[in-house]
Amino acid sequence: MKGTHMLTQTQIYLEKRLKVILPKGTCNTGEVGKRLVATIAKNYEALGYVFSPRLFRALTKLTETQLTAFYQSTLPVLKQMRGAHRSFNPMYPNFPKQVMEASALELYMNAILHYWSFWAKDAGLTDETWLPEYKKEERMPLTEPTKLDMIDLGSQADFDKIFTVLVEAKSSISESDKAILDWFVQTYRNQVLPLLPETIATKEQLAYVAGLLLKYTSSADEMARYIKTPTDVLRVAVGFSGGDVSLAEVTKFKKFGRPVRRFLLGLLERCKTDLAEEMVKYDTRWQRLGEVIHPGEYAKQYPRSAKAFEAIRNGTAQSFAGKVEEALQLDVNKAVDLLIKRPGDFARRLDHILRMGDGKRATFARKFISVADKVSTNVLLQVFTHFKTRGESEFRAVFPKGNLAKIHVLEGEVPALDKRFCLGFAEKVRKVLVQRFANLDKMGKVYLDESLKTYLVPFSQRSAAKALKTIARGSQIPLDGDYDTIRFFIWWMNMYAGKISETAWNRGNRVDIDLSASILDENFNGIADVAYYNLQDFAGHHSGDITDAPNGASEFIDISLSKVLQSNGRYIVMCINSYTQHKYCDLPECFAGWMGRMSPNSGEIYEARTVKNKIDIASDTTVVLPLVIDAKTRKVIWMDLGLKQRPLWNNVHNNRNNINLVVKAMTQLHKPNLYDLLAMHVDGRGKLVRNPKEADIVFSPETIAFDTDTILTKYL
Repeated sequence: MKGTHMLTQTQIYLEKRLKVILPKGTCNTGEVGKRLVATIAKNYEALGYVFSPRLFRALTKLTETQLTAFYQSTLPVLKQMRGAHRSFNPMYPNFPKQVMEASALELYMNAILHYWSFWAKDAGLTDETWLPEYKKEERMPLTEPTKLDMIDLGSQADFDKIFTVLVEAKSSISESDKAILDWFVQTYRNQVLPLLPETIATKEQLAYVAGLLLKYTSSADEMARYIKTPTDVLRVAVGFSGGDVSLAEVTKFKKFGRPVRRFLLGLLERCKTDLAEEMVKYDTRWQRLGEVIHPGEYAKQYPRSAKAFEAIRNGTAQSFAGKVEEALQLDVNKAVDLLIKRPGDFARRLDHILRMGDGKRATFARKFISVADKVSTNVLLQVFTHFKTRGESEFRAVFPKGNLAKIHVLEGEVPALDKRFCLGFAEKVRKVLVQRFANLDKMGKVYLDESLKTYLVPFSQRSAAKALKTIARGSQIPLDGDYDTIRFFIWWMNMYAGKISETAWNRGNRVDIDLSASILDENFNGIADVAYYNLQDFAGHHSGDITDAPNGASEFIDISLSKVLQSNGRYIVMCINSYTQHKYCDLPECFAGWMGRMSPNSGEIYEARTVKNKIDIASDTTVVLPLVIDAKTRKVIWMDLGLKQRPLWNNVHNNRNNINLVVKAMTQLHKPNLYDLLAMHVDGRGKLVRNPKEADIVFSPETIAFDTDTILTKYL
């Protein structure tokens, strides 16, 4: 995986837990040690971090050599987490004041000269693009208060749990988390086996880890106990080939040696399900896999597998889904009798079945509830929310399997179902979940913050961007301060010399990324854009359009929340467009985010400690919508989305219809939220209290909302 070799233990531990492991202290340096540690701590405050008391004490016991090693290993990681590892030099170095005071003529002439120069560079007439030269003025120091994140002292055992937790997560994980699994298996080799959990609930993690063990160790046989179905085996083969274990995309299989072929066929032979019935779902992929592992050569040793491959090749197998579809054409009762045998499939088809039921709707609902305890928590929680909120949204946001960074918005109402029936059925599903959680360890007294209702459960993270703070798409997060200015930022770099992107219109390595902000009113109608073609507007200012980034480039946008509201605006959409049509996944580096600023002209333009969130942009699209600010409610709506379609000219104005529709759908998104999930746990195994001081466990945005690993392992 790209970038895996660059990971270190320090980086992983800081990014995942904000903890560090220290060598055992061998001295007590007294005041000298405290002053040295305090100096390091002061430097880290500028990045938005503070040491916990026990970490500070532990650091004062280290030698000067050990402290130097600690500083040299942690500083680059913390800088990168906040985006401070790069230099930020916008076109107008005295932004935003300089743009506020500039004449339209000055801004226009600078833009035209800059554009002429990049056209000349693309034509080979010059080696560099022209930028205006301005002297950077002294800026007032940043005096506004900022919240600091605490770095704590960790341990080797706690660090090792990161591997176990990621493998154990009851939902798909991100590409950056997969890179961490890769690091563990490469670094620990066979020693990683004791860290495997008792069960692996998510098939994608199962397949990915099995593929890593096949690749790096001689211990892949240890994964056999987790593999139950033919599709599990297919995922393992895909994982070993470096492909998409979600099976959303087709993978070209590697050439497998005989030990790997026997391993895969042995796994398949031990599956207790009807092999051909499940294999036909991915028949063409199985045919390709068969060409690689040659099941006919091992027919005597693995007869069931050989027979199933033959059925797939001859087209004589029928899938379970095919049997259900056939039954639905004849008699819905027969379809229900089939689906009862596979409760997970029943859950996914439930809405359709209930709509077909008419007079038997209540009967079908009871039949589902009778087998609901066999459905995964993830799916059951989604069934609960679906029926609880059914029909409440004007739009439906659909996320494609394998790439939730893209979105389809469906207009129109869903076919009708009686509201009372839906609410009653949702309550029955909730009781099943509460009973399931009641079998877990008791929680004692629990305080549950109602603000968690706007934080969504992070079900699928496979396409989530790596971020300073991980948030589920659609979550609505309060602005943590009384600042009026939102400062968007982006940093990117050209393609490396000699590399050419086939998607780019200039077929070169010059990369032009545009940062824009689209302002919408209460009804999601666009009222203004702050973009490369409009640096000054009633509510904000742009730092200038840079079209070439050989050494990296940056752009900023300041938006005043109060001015947005004064002009009947409400939503501020952060938009990132690849003007040269380079896909972000092809770039050496590209990251973006936002800050909260009280005094926009104080401090540096990029102040790391004011960064509220920073994300790496690495999607396979050319238009990305990281977030929306709701100026009325002072909330951030986290999107992390790529637009599926791109217009002829890649800018925010021509994308407005798509943007408006997506924003409207995301603000009406009905997905399971953390409050509902945790309330079920409290009902099943705890006692709710009104005062957090009386509680054994406090669930609030600060304690749980951003702890994705804990949510995915302990509460799903």
